[in-house]
Amino acid sequence: MKTKSTRGRARQAAALKQIWQDLLAAQGGLRAALPADLERARAKLGASYKEARGDESQLQAFHRIGAVLTAQDRPLTMGEISEALRVPLSTATRMIDALVEQGYAERLPDARDRRIVRVALSADGVQVYTLFNEFFFERMYEFLSHFTAAERVQLLELFQKTVTVLQQMSPGNAPRG
Repeated sequence: MKTKSTRGRARQAAALKQIWQDLLAAQGGLRAALPADLERARAKLGASYKEARGDESQLQAFHRIGAVLTAQDRPLTMGEISEALRVPLSTATRMIDALVEQGYAERLPDARDRRIVRVALSADGVQVYTLFNEFFFERMYEFLSHFTAAERVQLLELFQKTVTVLQQMSPGNAPRG
């Protein structure tokens, strides 16, 4: 027999599922608002990313890789990229292959060991990554403007808690030490 709290949690889970679906549907509106330069980049990435990463959007995957590559002061090895993205080496390689093919990344020889190949964003990759970050920041700034200061603090705390809980629920996605 279900208790009152179990039924309440089931209703909340159903409501959360609907909100999640609504959030995913709202992404289409953001995609429709892409500046022309970002839309061209998204189109250029095209099917290469579909093959490399399945259901992850081209710009989302590009942004993840760009964030990893720009967070370091040196080009990274494929192993470092794979670890930072928390994907198998073969998946990281396919993702980077797509970027190299489209001219957004480049493979570079290691200065100390010829056997090692490093990866960095190309000049075009840095330009698109910068445009994406500016676009995303503007959208987040606009989004947050609809909340009071107290609501923004609460929203950020709840989003951080959501990330933490989801990481705990998916051991394969938990941060590595």
